[in-house]
Amino acid sequence: MRAVLPLTATVGLLTATACSGNAYDQDAHRQALEDQGISVADDMDDVTATMESACEAEDPALFVFGFLSEGGDSEALRIGIEHMCPERAGEFEDALTM
Repeated sequence: MRAVLPLTATVGLLTATACSGNAYDQDAHRQALEDQGISVADDMDDVTATMESACEAEDPALFVFGFLSEGGDSEALRIGIEHMCPERAGEFEDALTM
């Protein structure tokens, strides 16, 4: 199994809404990761915090570069974006395929 994300930032508990304003289902996010063979090595709140940072990023390409440089998994990032800010999926897909 792959480890899900580089979890370098420590962030407190987050609210249960994604940056898109839609309700965020952390359990569904975890299940989607596990369905792709990606294990959540640490607390899912850390995964959520990382994805919230992605959603708030002004430059998806810069975020993707840093995320992958720290050992992040591109499929985990895609899944996270789909769950937390699906309206930005195209931007991140473009950055992932550069």
